[in-house]
Amino acid sequence: MTNISTPRKNTGCWVTAGIFILIVIIAKPVLILSMNFFIFLRRLLHAGDVISFEVLWTITGILVGAILGAWVAKRRYRLADKWVWYPVGGLALFVLVFLLVNKV
Repeated sequence: MTNISTPRKNTGCWVTAGIFILIVIIAKPVLILSMNFFIFLRRLLHAGDVISFEVLWTITGILVGAILGAWVAKRRYRLADKWVWYPVGGLALFVLVFLLVNKV
């Protein structure tokens, strides 16, 4: 049994402060890496004026999220492999059309 007369330690505040400090320390390197990654991919795909940068990464992010979601659903619910390949094909088709429109 727990003794009601002894005060409980309030460590939640220190854990929250530690997580906040960790996020502050890690945020800048993660932002620099992600920025360089996106700039590299934009140059790799020769993204010109055909589609704006935000729309390009929004569509790419949605398709990558669909791929990861299909993979998790396949493992969780034992679905057929074709359900993973549909979003992969959608992403490949999007990149192919994007490259054809930009005349790479």
